[in-house]
Amino acid sequence: MKFHWGTAVFSFLGLFVLALIFILYKSRQVDHSLVLDKYYEEDLAFQSKYEKMDNYSNLSQKISIAKSPEGDTLFVRFPYEQEREHIGKLTFYRANANKEDESFDIKTDKNSLMKIPLHSFSSGKWTIKIVWQWGELPSSMDELVFI
Repeated sequence: MKFHWGTAVFSFLGLFVLALIFILYKSRQVDHSLVLDKYYEEDLAFQSKYEKMDNYSNLSQKISIAKSPEGDTLFVRFPYEQEREHIGKLTFYRANANKEDESFDIKTDKNSLMKIPLHSFSSGKWTIKIVWQWGELPSSMDELVFI
C-alpha cells in the first residue's frame, strides 16, 4: 500500500478534531466560577481598600499570624493597646474553591489574641483578608497562609 498525501491530510485533520474534543471535555470539568460574586462592586471600592491598606502599613504594631505546633489552631495577634477594641471581620479566602470561604467576626481576648480552630479547613493555600477598625482609622491587610 502506498502512502498518499490525501491520507496524511485526513490523518492530520482527524487528530486535530480529536484534540479539540479532548480539550472541550477537559474544560467542562473545571469550575469557572468567579472569585467574588460581586467583583464589580469590589473593583469600584478599590480606593477605599487602598486607603485601608495604607493605614495598616503606617501602624507601628502589625498583625502576626502563626499556627500552633500541632497545626490545629491559628493564632492571630492584633496590635495591643489598653482600652482599645478591635472591630471587624476576618475572611479566609480560597482561590480555587470559593465555596469553602469562611468569615469570622473579630473577637480577641484581653491580650488581643484571636484563636481560630482549623479542623473545618481543608489543607492548602488560603488568603486571610482582615478588615478592621482599631482607633479612628479603618485598616486592612491580606496575607497568604498554608493550612
